[in-house]
Amino acid sequence: MNEHLLTPTSASKSNLRTLDFVVIFMLGVLLRLPFVPATGDDAFITFRYVRNLISGQGYVFNSGEHVLGTTTPFYTLYLALIGKSGLDYILVGKLTNIVADTASVVLLFIVVFRASNRIVAWAVALLVLSSPYNLQFSTNGMETGIYTFMILFVLYLYEQRQWKSMVLAGGILVLVRPDGLLALLVIALFWLIDGQELRAGVKYAFLTSLVMLPWFIFATWYFGSPIPHSITAKALTYRSSVHMEWLYTLWYIFAQRGGTVTGGSLLIVALLGTGGTAVLSRQALRPLRLYLVWMILYIATFTFVQSGRFGWYYAPIMPILFTLVVLGGAEWFEQTRRFTAMTRIMQSNLRYVLAGTLFLAIIVTSGISIYSSWQEAYNEVAYEKNIWQPLGLCIRENSSSDATVALESIGGVGWYSERYIWDEGGLVSTKTYTLNQEMPGNINVRAILQTYRPDFYIAWKPWELETLNTPEAQAWFKANYVLVNKYTVDETTWTLFQLRSSKKVKKNLVTDCNGT
Repeated sequence: MNEHLLTPTSASKSNLRTLDFVVIFMLGVLLRLPFVPATGDDAFITFRYVRNLISGQGYVFNSGEHVLGTTTPFYTLYLALIGKSGLDYILVGKLTNIVADTASVVLLFIVVFRASNRIVAWAVALLVLSSPYNLQFSTNGMETGIYTFMILFVLYLYEQRQWKSMVLAGGILVLVRPDGLLALLVIALFWLIDGQELRAGVKYAFLTSLVMLPWFIFATWYFGSPIPHSITAKALTYRSSVHMEWLYTLWYIFAQRGGTVTGGSLLIVALLGTGGTAVLSRQALRPLRLYLVWMILYIATFTFVQSGRFGWYYAPIMPILFTLVVLGGAEWFEQTRRFTAMTRIMQSNLRYVLAGTLFLAIIVTSGISIYSSWQEAYNEVAYEKNIWQPLGLCIRENSSSDATVALESIGGVGWYSERYIWDEGGLVSTKTYTLNQEMPGNINVRAILQTYRPDFYIAWKPWELETLNTPEAQAWFKANYVLVNKYTVDETTWTLFQLRSSKKVKKNLVTDCNGT
């Protein structure tokens, strides 16, 4: 793809890129810092593992239970090391993800710049910097920012033929999140396509496995398996009953940038198709094929396994999607240059007006995305302040240390309550997972309550209580549990119940735990 609005000379390209890197990095960090106060519920699951590691209880969520309920051992151990040194590991973890996520934009800028030009690269950078899912999930305490960067970095190292660095980064990638293995499979595929030496490929694959081997040995000894139990639990409990729902959700998320009307969606489809075709057909864009194939494999895998529609699963592919959209737009623009009128515009000062208009549209779109993301993030702040924290502290201050709590969204309440958690989703509880096997795709609330009789039960969705839909079940629940209070933010309500026969709860709990 040729330069059409601005063509820097070969002598100035290096300086331009250096300045661009600095501007992109500073802009990315500044855009993400306001989101730091918002912490996702699932991030607290990892934080509780970290706290227990630091306190000497081991790599556990519930004391004494060796269940690998987090899929990010590298991030967990990194935070434990930070915490052990006396630093605020939650804050450091968020800042690390901010830096990593912003670095991924810089890296993508380099790749796109080399394959096309500065204008296209900047358009991609602005869209990714303001991508709602990357803004939110690079700052909410999870490992998403690090994972996104490591994906792009490993693929970049392959393109640059930096094999030794790729081996180390590839091993770390899988330890950041196990689905990082998909990137390694794509690299293996391109290794064969590019005609690389097979013996060397086997050697590097072996060396990559050596990077992961210490963790695999430890996890097998400590947990019984290197495969996180949370993966198995999500595949059972959160498996979608609707075919292709993960893909439909992705489309709903991404098409919002084109508008909710049919025209906007069709425009995005056309741009994605054009961009993808350009990557596959234009030799100059060949370096982007690796990223395109990874994205397709990633989407196909999550769609096929009918994984839960968690937002952090969508964030890593957003940079590639936006790249295709921009490349599609650039391709269309290239085609318009065949018209005499456009040729005249490009030869006059009007080309600067056209370029300014296009970037103004991108900036306005980005601004709207940032504002809407900020609003959503501060709803998360409200959940912590008005639900998770007061609810968890109420339980902790009004129950003995051996009291138990059953709920589905375990992160925030588990963090603040510091009590044993019966995880209804089964991510950190193998026993509840076993009960949920009786109802694939659902939570077996009744069996969990009747079998383990937790001292507290928290229902945060109406459907949880609706699962007790028989007169017998409803009578049992009413006879055994009493409503304590409700905690509400917007349209979301969490309801706290107490086991009537519990000896581990203060009798005046109803008056001590006031919901908001």
